[in-house]
Amino acid sequence: MKRLLALLGFVCFFVLAAVFYFGELFMWIMLFLFSGFLIASLIIPKTRREKTLPVAFMAGILCCLWLVSYTAFFVTPVQERFNEREGRVTVTQKSRMYFSGGYYCCEAEIKSIDSETVGAGGLIMSSEPFFSSLYDEISFDSQLFAARRTSYLAEDIKFTAYVFEDSRIEVNSPENKPLLSGISELNIDLENALYMELDLETANFASALLLGNRYNLENEVNTLFRNCGISHIVVVSGLHLSIIAALISKVSKRFVRNRYISSACIIIAVLFFGAMTGFGYSMVRAMIVQLVIALGGMFRRRADSLNSLGLAALIIILPNPYAAADVGFQLSLLSTLGIVTLSDRMYKPVDSKLSAYKLCRVKPVKAILKVILTTFFTSLSASLMTLPVSALVFGGFSTIAVFVNILVVPIMAFALVLSAICAVFHYVGFLALFVDICAFLLESLYHFIIWVCRLFSSIPYSYIRTDEIYFTLWIGFTMILIGAAIAIGKRRGYILTVFLSLFMLTSSAGVYKLTHEDVLTLRIPDTGGKSVILESASGHCILSLDGSVRKAHRLLEEIQKLPDSDSNIIISCGDWASDSYLSKVLTEFDYNTVLRYDNKDNEMPASLENKAIISFDENYRISLWDKAEVYVFAEDDSLYEYIVADNTSVLILPEIGNCLDIPEEFRNPKIVVTESVIKNMGLLSCETLVVVGEDYMGEATANIAAGIAQKVVLDSNIVYDIN
Repeated sequence: MKRLLALLGFVCFFVLAAVFYFGELFMWIMLFLFSGFLIASLIIPKTRREKTLPVAFMAGILCCLWLVSYTAFFVTPVQERFNEREGRVTVTQKSRMYFSGGYYCCEAEIKSIDSETVGAGGLIMSSEPFFSSLYDEISFDSQLFAARRTSYLAEDIKFTAYVFEDSRIEVNSPENKPLLSGISELNIDLENALYMELDLETANFASALLLGNRYNLENEVNTLFRNCGISHIVVVSGLHLSIIAALISKVSKRFVRNRYISSACIIIAVLFFGAMTGFGYSMVRAMIVQLVIALGGMFRRRADSLNSLGLAALIIILPNPYAAADVGFQLSLLSTLGIVTLSDRMYKPVDSKLSAYKLCRVKPVKAILKVILTTFFTSLSASLMTLPVSALVFGGFSTIAVFVNILVVPIMAFALVLSAICAVFHYVGFLALFVDICAFLLESLYHFIIWVCRLFSSIPYSYIRTDEIYFTLWIGFTMILIGAAIAIGKRRGYILTVFLSLFMLTSSAGVYKLTHEDVLTLRIPDTGGKSVILESASGHCILSLDGSVRKAHRLLEEIQKLPDSDSNIIISCGDWASDSYLSKVLTEFDYNTVLRYDNKDNEMPASLENKAIISFDENYRISLWDKAEVYVFAEDDSLYEYIVADNTSVLILPEIGNCLDIPEEFRNPKIVVTESVIKNMGLLSCETLVVVGEDYMGEATANIAAGIAQKVVLDSNIVYDIN
């Protein structure tokens, strides 16, 4: 077999990724099927001689068994031993501290708790910042919680630990730190240089682009990039490394004609850049591919792209099979696989047809067309291959990604070079004028990229939501059709695949719309608080407004996606955060009914004075579209909401409250929505407890309040059909 590494790597990756998406039962079903297929492939003479299918089925079986063994021997024992253990925790810091979800966070190696050795990765979270650096030893009082999410385990994080507010924090810096610590300090120095040379927004962008520091990017920018399908430009991976390797290759070949020295320069640059940006899974995958290419150039051997990708997947997955659950790794590997397998096949037929025209054979025109077509088909192939992950994880995909990438990717290469110049030459005094010119150009490029993204994202249907079940079924159906078409290997099979896939999408969407016309859906976007929307085909009602001011745009984006209606309603609890959100919503959208709770006759905020708002200070009842009844009852500053729709009931709890204030007839709903544990919560009972937020507080709330429910849903972006 010419591509054994590719076969092994991709089989292991796809099998493990499928297990993490579809659950443990799916894994056991696959094990049973693979065992049967393996026996059958060994019996059939043709498949036994070719060896491909037996090796693939064997790899699938072994990777599932490795996942089970890894969990049983390396994850479960340590989590069961230390879960919910409280005491003095000592850790070694493994990443820079960043601010996320209201907490200062860093990844660390948990060495011990009360002098008992732990030896497991952890995520440290603190409400207040403390001064420390990479590889410092930190001690504090905390309680360990086992990390259940596969995304945490993918990063080798087995515990989350929240630093108690009254804890005494001790930071000890060892005298002899590893070399990576010095490289991390260089990352900080370069980032500081960017912030001194550029305006704040451009510096945030340049820091993410060059150094991989994405945490300072505004949420609005992150969302804009995601909706336009260009998030990859601020995730240091293959695109960045290929630009750096190409530049070094050209420079070294111009001045040094020795291929060994040229390849060695590329290898050193790749390793250094990977170390400086933190060795994330996407970076490791890109590094392995670039290193294989560089070594191939050194020894005059042409690297096989698929084998290089397969090798990268194996190197990442074998030490930790949960790595296949990392979304960044999935997107990186799939996009590269799409580019390698599809891009040239799309480009060559178009290029050959254009070459028939005399104008297209003129050198300048041919060069421009090559850049445009290469970018177009590269973006298209990457988008097609990553579509299933985008649809399943992010609940949607961009329809404008290909066109935005054509405009942005060429600019991004210049922006990367300009960012490097601003960061490195900031410390060279006599080049100040040159650096200022580069900074001006970089700021102009950044604002142009933002303008392009806003222009394209304003186009209707620029971002398609896929968080409905029919879309998931369509993806599965299409993947089966593609597999069948590849097996048949005829053009007619591909045409039939496209036709049947489109038919399946349109017909299932129509059936879904007809059958879900009366469905009521709870939407809780990730605003850092409890912003709750009740949606139906007739309109929507915002039942709660809360969250971080920096994340208010996520609520506005969620409202923007909802269908227009003249039956939209808002119910606000009237506190500062709620009024801030209410002002932003009413500035962007028109609502015919706005209810605001006010039990103290407070003055209306200036931003709301000219709005048509109905204030109330006692229990309130409202009928929604003849489909649901909403009971609003209040006690002091706490507002409770109880929804009744058909045979389903939903209770929405305030952040601070007491369940003794809830009437007894409302204490046994089918669904309870909360973001925190309130007093006397044990008085409630329900089938499903929906906890808003995936951070430490969300996990703690879910752990403490789990006893009142048969099922717990913990997420930061929730879509839930209540009837």
